[in-house]
Amino acid sequence: MPQLFGEPEASSEQPISTFILRVLDVRNRILQYMKRLLDTPSSPQGSWTHFRALESELKATQDSLPSEFAFNTRAYQLRAFSPERTTFIVLHLIIHHCHCKLYRLLNPGYREALPQS
Repeated sequence: MPQLFGEPEASSEQPISTFILRVLDVRNRILQYMKRLLDTPSSPQGSWTHFRALESELKATQDSLPSEFAFNTRAYQLRAFSPERTTFIVLHLIIHHCHCKLYRLLNPGYREALPQS
């Protein structure tokens, strides 16, 4: 499957939209993985390595953010009255959403959760 990028690189010269596209690429593959896993009657244990790969790729993408794009109080305060504030928040909301989607599979009680067997 083609991917948006190879190894994530932290570069402050890249605009924040580049990182949003990278996270959306990972999100797309997480959603495809979830759909494939929930649509097939196969055992989820067989796809554990794929789950771990998506998990580590999401973490690598988050870790590749330059320090000025990392989510912390100072970075937010610097953008509080800037037009870039919305883009900054959207980036971190998408990252958090990806984590929620990926780990939702493991939480019993959710409609998308995997069976406990």
